[in-house]
Amino acid sequence: MKRIGYRIDDQKIDGSLNNLTGELDSLKGLGLRCVELPVHGLDVIKNCEIDGKALKGVADILGRYDFEYSVHCADSMDLMDEGNFHDNLKVFSSSLEFCSHIKSGVFVYHPGRFIPEGEFHFKDRIAPDEARRQELLAMEASCIKDLADKYPGVRICMENARPYKDMARYCYAEEMDRLVKQVETIRRVNVGITLDTGHLNLSAGYYNFDIMKAVDTAKKYIFHVHLHDNFGKVCYYHEKKQTHLIPLGKGDCHMPIGSGNAPIKAVINCLGAEYEGIYVLEYRGRYKEFLKGSVEKLMHFLSDTEQKETGNGKNI
Repeated sequence: MKRIGYRIDDQKIDGSLNNLTGELDSLKGLGLRCVELPVHGLDVIKNCEIDGKALKGVADILGRYDFEYSVHCADSMDLMDEGNFHDNLKVFSSSLEFCSHIKSGVFVYHPGRFIPEGEFHFKDRIAPDEARRQELLAMEASCIKDLADKYPGVRICMENARPYKDMARYCYAEEMDRLVKQVETIRRVNVGITLDTGHLNLSAGYYNFDIMKAVDTAKKYIFHVHLHDNFGKVCYYHEKKQTHLIPLGKGDCHMPIGSGNAPIKAVINCLGAEYEGIYVLEYRGRYKEFLKGSVEKLMHFLSDTEQKETGNGKNI
């Protein structure tokens, strides 16, 4: 049976060991085999370096549970942010060190942004031309090659990015074919893709490409999957408040599967038996009450897919 996981919200932990314990306790008995940890919510990395005391406290807690763990990068980490390049590289390395320490085999990485998200609000910000973009891609690829070689036991899974209405192509990973190209450039057995269904649903509508063709193109490189739903409507980068966005169906909602129009079941069918990674339910904290039902729904999807492939079920 495929492994199902859940990503803990970094704001729910907020650096507190008590909160971490409470979150893990709340996930017991739901049919989950895995938990995805946000490294930026654990306070194990401070000023780019591992904090040994904090690491011990977190590791001691994680060892009390039977979960398998994947690790999500700090959302602010950006290897193309040249003004903070060395700090970002150190955070990346420290994150992989954390993965190794807790025996996590998966690190979710947000690919570099041609325009750092912290600079979106600068109206006079000039996007780099194509030649400069190629230089930034080469710089990122070189760094990831080195880190992949240094930490061969960790799969670095590069996540497809969400688009923003006013920042078209701020990140190459908004489009799956470009992300695949970068993975192929890096060419390391432990570097692949985190397929994010919500981000893909937004990008497909915004850039007018076929979702299933995109999944099929990337299929052999997909090591990890984030499952969540939305309505495929892109919003501006500054629109964050969910209570304002939901009535209009806008943005990266991170809703339970089946709540929007992302073709999640079709994606699962496309990945099929060849996919051996984790399916992580990546919901906003406001939807945690629906987690048990989502696990059951996902188990049903996966069971249908297995029956289809063995010839015992309908072609759904």
